[in-house]
Amino acid sequence: MKIPKSKRLLKKQAENIMAEKLCRCIKKVDIHNEAKSIGVCTKTIINNKGYTRGKFTCKKNRTIKFRRSNK
Repeated sequence: MKIPKSKRLLKKQAENIMAEKLCRCIKKVDIHNEAKSIGVCTKTIINNKGYTRGKFTCKKNRTIKFRRSNK
């Protein structure tokens, strides 16, 4: 995987990687109770790294938007 030079492209690539990880985790944890699996995966993947999750989709184009977190 090539590391982008510009900050904008680096942020976009990081968001794509985190979205893929989040969607894979949600599918693996609990298929029948999706709300519970979203909470568990959000805490382990996103919150432990110091970010706050905003909107996300796991349909065709996996995307995630982060909000600023005050720690």
